[in-house]
Amino acid sequence: MSGSGVRRLRGLAGRFLPPIVGDLFRSRGEPPKHGFHGRYDDFSSALDAAGGLGYASPELIGATVAGTRRTREIVEAGPRRTQSLWVMQNLAAILYAIGGRSRSSLRVLDFGGGTGVHYFTLRHLLPVKEIRWTICETRNTANAGREYFANEELVFVDNINDVEAPVDLVFTSGALHYTENPLKYFRRFLALSNVVI
Repeated sequence: MSGSGVRRLRGLAGRFLPPIVGDLFRSRGEPPKHGFHGRYDDFSSALDAAGGLGYASPELIGATVAGTRRTREIVEAGPRRTQSLWVMQNLAAILYAIGGRSRSSLRVLDFGGGTGVHYFTLRHLLPVKEIRWTICETRNTANAGREYFANEELVFVDNINDVEAPVDLVFTSGALHYTENPLKYFRRFLALSNVVI
């Protein structure tokens, strides 16, 4: 079977098989290198299982920076190349939240946004002239974001209380449940904006 045939078969399998099957094939039975994987009784048990560093792991932050750098380069080379289903679903959620119409400005809090991958994949697609995209991350990740990716639109903070209200929307994707107290953060989101994605 040709390379394109194999890719097509993998694509079809990915659409019809449960996600766990893809995870098993990708990992080939090897334990993940970083992060919280499995079920834990509490946050501190998960943190211990991640070597005590969790999201402060230098290897994880390095991989995040490298991934964001690659994404930024792809967007700069040809923005259409980043229009994956993942990007389009995030774009649709944001456009729905802001009413789907052009605006002069937009203030976004991206909670757990790493070093800016959402900003880089979505910015050129958003119908706004001015944007303030604030990423709230762990201290080490926010420091890396400031060092490598911050610009006049993209800002990094490591404390949610440093975010000034109001923001037009809070965007969080796969991050809230990794905090020690998700309800505390969710209450802060609601104090900052009436739109939480």
